[in-house]
Amino acid sequence: MSTNCLTKVIDEYGTPILGMYRHWDGYPTGHGLELAEFLNKFAVVNGIGVGNPSGLEIANGMSCLAAQIVAEFKHGPGDIYLTTPEDTQEWNYTVYLDKTKSRERSANDEGLLCIKVEDYDGVRFDGTVDEFLATGGKFPPSQWNECEECGAEFKHYNHALNHYRKHHEVDYSSSKVPASV
Repeated sequence: MSTNCLTKVIDEYGTPILGMYRHWDGYPTGHGLELAEFLNKFAVVNGIGVGNPSGLEIANGMSCLAAQIVAEFKHGPGDIYLTTPEDTQEWNYTVYLDKTKSRERSANDEGLLCIKVEDYDGVRFDGTVDEFLATGGKFPPSQWNECEECGAEFKHYNHALNHYRKHHEVDYSSSKVPASV
């Protein structure tokens, strides 16, 4: 059985510019990590200057990055298809640029790449590529809104991740995920 996903790219102005469907391995520890590892190599810039002091690969805007994402994942017939950004699948990854943050490796850097991950139950993660990589693609179940150990309430998956890491020394980025997950 396949796990379908959609990768959506949002441009600098908030407009969806890419919908890329993947038929296989769309779960966060599969496509999610592959996408994040690919994105982690990039700085999004506005204009290509002489040299690259950041040491990162560059994308000249989000549309350039969208084209590079397709080139990275499409390796022949099947599996990867272009669709509309409005499409939804079992797992949905939205790639966007947070202009309030920067890696500060380049004066031309436009912001920090972020990923929002959603499934049928709603948003499971929304943060920077580095933060996603730190989770290892593993999140608490989406139905968690109260800590099973101490009763603390949280309204957002990031709150749950931080709570369990800080108060119960459970780190979902490690391979030591509790059996109840």
